[in-house]
Amino acid sequence: MGVTGPAIPPRLQAEDYHGLLQRLLPGGSAWRPDGTRVDAFLTAVSKELGRLDSRAHDLIDEADPRTMSELLGAFLAFLELCEPGETEAEQQKALHAWLGLHADDEEAPTIEFLERACARLGFEVSITRAKMTRVGPARCGDRLTDEGFAFTLFVDTEEHPPHYARVGAARCGDRLATYGHAALACLLNQITHAHMVIHYRFSEA
Repeated sequence: MGVTGPAIPPRLQAEDYHGLLQRLLPGGSAWRPDGTRVDAFLTAVSKELGRLDSRAHDLIDEADPRTMSELLGAFLAFLELCEPGETEAEQQKALHAWLGLHADDEEAPTIEFLERACARLGFEVSITRAKMTRVGPARCGDRLTDEGFAFTLFVDTEEHPPHYARVGAARCGDRLATYGHAALACLLNQITHAHMVIHYRFSEA
């Protein structure tokens, strides 16, 4: 993903515009000497043209999530990305990956799309959809699931094993065990249908 099209011309500084403006003057030594009012006028105009040229190139950089800087914070706040990273490079990478998820998303989020989206953001997961128990196909020993599981997804991953409280390290009020990963949960909650219920199964690597 990025800005494509004709080649972008190089940045021109105020000195470059000053030289170009001088070439537009009529011939004759009266228009050339430094320190004249004409030269002062050209210097002032060239500084503004140089500033506009620089900001125009900045705008091109800001249109690409991989190079944007000034608008990066606004984009992250608008999209409400989860844990986009601390450094600017990490945030640019996260934003680029997130926008890439929806570049070709014209269909409902399938299991394959969800797994591909997680992998693109660095999460290796296996997603399965719960099946309701039906008389006939079900076998002895299978789990009994009713219609409440019709819209349930199970997400299995070994990337983020549970963290257990340990005597001496844990404090009063800490949870005995912490499961899951906030960024993974936030991602799936944003790209999955609202009526789907997601259960995470984190196994130790």
